[in-house]
Amino acid sequence: MEIATSADGQMATSDALALVAAKRRKRSRSRSRAELVTLVLTDVDVCPGEGWNYVFGLARAVDGAAVASSARTMGSEAPDDVRLLFKVSAHEICHLFGLKHCKRYTCLMNATNSLDELEAKPYHLCPPCLRKLAAGLGADDDALAARAVGLGR
Repeated sequence: MEIATSADGQMATSDALALVAAKRRKRSRSRSRAELVTLVLTDVDVCPGEGWNYVFGLARAVDGAAVASSARTMGSEAPDDVRLLFKVSAHEICHLFGLKHCKRYTCLMNATNSLDELEAKPYHLCPPCLRKLAAGLGADDDALAARAVGLGR
């Protein structure tokens, strides 16, 4: 399966995620251990389908696959281009572990509809989202929170 781009150069996220899911299934049959999640990084602009202009990334938890695009973050006027791609990637990976968009706090899991919103979004999860992630991973949320605080130093 080849991933096609539209006339305006956008890649359909559904095509990319379907290809990744197929490759993951094939690899899991040939290995004793399958990967937990797969993240595809691309410099091609991505779009989920008709009626959408673009997205920074998209995850499909059922397939354990996500795509993050640097097309709108790299070369932007933002000084931290790679950090913006990191935010998108971390956000999409959190979706793969069951987190939804956060509406209660300023959080990495806030929905992002513009480059300005992406730049303003923090690099961390709010306490409720951190607890949800810990629960989803089967981890002790206090231990996970302590490690997360230690990473900020």
